[in-house]
Amino acid sequence: MVKVVKNFLNVNQYTRPGLKLPGVKGIVMHWTATPGASALDERNYFNGTCIAAERYASAHYFVDRNEVQQIIPENEVAYHAHDGNRCYATFLKPNANTTAIGVEMCVEKNGKIHGDTVQNAAELVADLCKRYGLSTDSIVRHYDVTNKNCPAPWVSDSSQLTAFRKKVESLLGNQIAAKITAATSQSSKSTGTILNKGKTSYTLPSGIYKVQSPLMKGTAVREIQEALAALYFYPDKGAENNGIDGDYGPKTADAVKRFQLMNGLSADGIYGPKTKKKIELLLK
Repeated sequence: MVKVVKNFLNVNQYTRPGLKLPGVKGIVMHWTATPGASALDERNYFNGTCIAAERYASAHYFVDRNEVQQIIPENEVAYHAHDGNRCYATFLKPNANTTAIGVEMCVEKNGKIHGDTVQNAAELVADLCKRYGLSTDSIVRHYDVTNKNCPAPWVSDSSQLTAFRKKVESLLGNQIAAKITAATSQSSKSTGTILNKGKTSYTLPSGIYKVQSPLMKGTAVREIQEALAALYFYPDKGAENNGIDGDYGPKTADAVKRFQLMNGLSADGIYGPKTKKKIELLLK
């Protein structure tokens, strides 16, 4: 069994509200979409920057190639799988945040989920299924719950979810193929915008861009947003066009800050020459 480190967030309004989880009916799988960030990096983000940005988000577990960070107790709500009133996985209704445990898989610098991370996630999920009496049909993607493009590789190729379920079954000692329920057998189409698909070059503006009043707007800001999204640092992952709207607001600043934090830059959320140079380097 992979090493699980209990490293709980401080109770706060945004990432650990301290609300009781009424019960566990399923496991919702996610990916972090922050290339190169470890499970511990993610834990620290949700215990700091995310709170400062007043962003409602979290998950119970973050998994990387080496370990699992548990940041929310299993008997508490994590904000990981609810979008307005949308909950397309019928068995998790009315709100998957109150019926499911969220598991986030970390992403390598190349934007992919490493096989060791998937294996560690499978070991964790098998343990959860065993303890809560869940079948592998209860393992779903974030996409199955809200149609969010997450985990993106499992949305563009739904066979990866099937393979993951089989891996969990094997760990549980159950060789019977799980049936794919209507709630989780949606096609592999992606409802998010995969911006780097088919696009091989990006133009980035010079100068300084930051949050100010009135907001900085226009084509230059959109170019920054598109380049960040191509590296999986979305202004608002899962929103319309992943939040790419040409406005340099708090969400774009947060995407810049996350990029800076993961790439050894001063994390101030301000786009300038150093951030531009690093983005260009990674997009080559």
